[in-house]
Amino acid sequence: MDDDFNSPQALGVLFDLARTLQGARAQVSEGKAGAGAFLMGAGELVTLARSLGLLEARVETAPAVDGRLKAHIESLVWLREEARKKRDFAEADRLRAELDTMNVVLEDSREGTTWRLRR
Repeated sequence: MDDDFNSPQALGVLFDLARTLQGARAQVSEGKAGAGAFLMGAGELVTLARSLGLLEARVETAPAVDGRLKAHIESLVWLREEARKKRDFAEADRLRAELDTMNVVLEDSREGTTWRLRR
């Protein structure tokens, strides 16, 4: 722990193992070696990487939105888009500010406006 588990050295070992496995894979594909050792090494690489916290997928789910709240947000977004089309930028800005107070993040693109709740 005094050396922060020496993470750089641990990553170096993982890269060395990956490089060795790459050579073993080439030998397997050329028919010069069996696949057993390669598969065991690949499994070990995955195990070691996971022990360092690598290969962990972080799935971020959007927070659930009440149906009435969602309908209200979408109506405000629609009104804002209509105001922008009419070049009523003061109203569009007012609607954006109202949505911002509701923790709604707007993302404008060529395809239109999308929204999500701020985390």
